[in-house]
Amino acid sequence: MTIAAKVRFMAAPSTLVQVARSGYLLAEEHLTGRHGRQVPIRQTVGVAHTILQWTQKLGADGPQTHEQAVAPSQSVSRFRLA
Repeated sequence: MTIAAKVRFMAAPSTLVQVARSGYLLAEEHLTGRHGRQVPIRQTVGVAHTILQWTQKLGADGPQTHEQAVAPSQSVSRFRLA
């Protein structure tokens, strides 16, 4: 067995450990970023849902016309998730 082969044989385990560790860290970073994106989206959807419920109540209960009550909910349709 040549010296180069022995060096490769000795370096292989540490190289594999580093590759595995890098893969784990990349996966963890991806999940952290995903969680960070989910929270604001969930909050935006919650606000939009509340506005829609409020405008439906206005349309059903209030002395306003249907068009006046629906106007705020139509502004919700402009929300875009990036």
